[in-house]
Formats: sequence, C-alpha cells, structure tokens
Amino acid sequence: MSTKKTSERVRPWRIRRLYMLDRQGIYDDNLLLEVGWGLFARAQDVLAFHRALRGEVTCDKCGSVVHRSILNRQLNTRKAEEARTRRFPCPSCGGITSWPECASPLTKKPRCLRCWDPLKWHYSTNTLSCARCDREWKWNAYSKLPKRQTRLPCPHCGDIIRRPKRDSPKPNQATPDGESGELECPSCGRSGTRHEGSFKCAHCEYERPWRAFAKMLRRKDEHLECGECGHSFTWHTWRQEHSDANIRTGNTAGIRAFVSQWKTAKTPQTQMIEIDNLLHVIHGRGAMAAVFIEGTQQTATELLDELAGHDTTATK
Repeated sequence: MSTKKTSERVRPWRIRRLYMLDRQGIYDDNLLLEVGWGLFARAQDVLAFHRALRGEVTCDKCGSVVHRSILNRQLNTRKAEEARTRRFPCPSCGGITSWPECASPLTKKPRCLRCWDPLKWHYSTNTLSCARCDREWKWNAYSKLPKRQTRLPCPHCGDIIRRPKRDSPKPNQATPDGESGELECPSCGRSGTRHEGSFKCAHCEYERPWRAFAKMLRRKDEHLECGECGHSFTWHTWRQEHSDANIRTGNTAGIRAFVSQWKTAKTPQTQMIEIDNLLHVIHGRGAMAAVFIEGTQQTATELLDELAGHDTTATK
C-alpha cells in the first residue's frame, strides 16, 4: 500500500474536455473547479517539496514549518536565500519588491529584454518573437533569462530598475575571514569551521575536504520535531512520503504565480485564464508536463501540443 502524501495528477481527458467546451464558449463549473483545484493541489505539493529542500519542512499534523538544522545552520543556505529574496524599494515609485518578484511576471506575460515590448507567442512552435527587434527565442531558453538580468521592470510601476548588489555570501561560500560560521564536528560533536576548502575541528584533529563534508551532512538523516504540536519524524521519511518521480522541477516561478492568482479567481472566465497560463508555463518547460498531468512525459507533452494548436476563448 502506497504511503505517498502527494496529491494525484490531473487526468488528461478532463483537461482535454475542458478546452473542448471552452472553444464552444461553454463553462462546465464542476469540471473547471475539478481541474483548477487539482492543478492547485499539485502545485502546492511541488512548492512544499522545494521549500523542504531549502530547509522549511511542513509538519503533516498541524501544517507548521519545521526548520532543518543541517541544511540551514550548518550549510548556511538560509542566509543566502534571504539575500536572494531581499526586499528593496523601487527608485521610481517607492514600491517594496524583490528581484524574483520583478522576474516572475515575465513568465506569464513575456516581454523583450531589449526594448521591453510584449512578445508574440507562437504556440505551434513554442517560440516567442519581438517584432521591433526582429528577435526570436525558444520558450525553454527565454524562461531562464529574466532571473539572470541586471535590469527588469518594477512590478508596481513598470519602470526599468537595476538589480541591487548582494550584501551576503553565496551558499557554502566562505566569509571574508575565511570561515562560514560554527559547524558541528562529526568526530567529537563540538564546533569546527570551514577554512581554505576544508572543514577543521577546533578541538580535535578531525579534518575533511569541504565538498566531502557537505555531502556527508546532506546524506545524514535528521530527526525533526514540530515545535507547535510535538510531532516527531525524520527527514528521510518525510521526503519518501512527499516526493515521487514527477514532483521535483526546476524554476518554480510560474507555479508560485498560479497558486497566488488561483485563490483570487472568482469567475469561470478568470479561472480558465489562470489554468491556461499555468499550462502555457509547463508546456514551455517540457519536463514539467508530467508533474501535473497523469501519464508519461510523452503523453503529457502530446496533450499540451494538441491544446496549443487551438486558440481558446480564455486567451483572447
């Protein structure tokens, strides 16, 4: 008997029928909600798994966040994540934002990164083109570009702003004094430090190359306990129960946008638009098709190719 706690993927015939009715101008409320909430549940599982990999594990009993000490304290990735998502005011309008929030809208409404005009999406070839600059991108290539840019539109006012300079070290990168903070020595249990590419214990003679030491920490199973309800579990068990062959993806910006927007979609028209936006995102990132749609990677991609060949009223 399966112990998986992830939601089921959406059946392809439901999505196909939803689009068939949409082309006829018909909204089946029950089918629309079944597909939409099915995609929403799957999206939440994907995001929860990615947060857990960064150190924020969701307790199965009460839903509280349990922090993984090995990932966050010893490998020091929480500080790097905070630096990546650091919020800052827009120089033009003063609106508070973060760099991922500036890049995220371009996955739903792609714009040319040179002239900033809206791009035309050619669904049959899954490409984007700019009429003014006479440039063309494959979606897989374009989707990776926004987060790498140093200049992006402000999500509040639309003015082009420059990415602020980082003021924190990268993950697993030494600070200026050559150390990355106190780490637990696996030999004596007391504190050691990272120095010149190695972990060295300050109390015993234990020393190991940093890469080998970090790899050992990631493989070590952690015993976790929820501070709210007292539920005890291990990281290995949680990961087995909350992951499957299709749950892990790369960039989750489009998924986060769908989760945020779906909660506010109240009419059949706006709900269909949000479903369509998400399917466009996962279609452009081929490997994500089987994350949400039941079947193999090939059958899920073929369904999205089929839907992309038809104009829907949701996108008009």
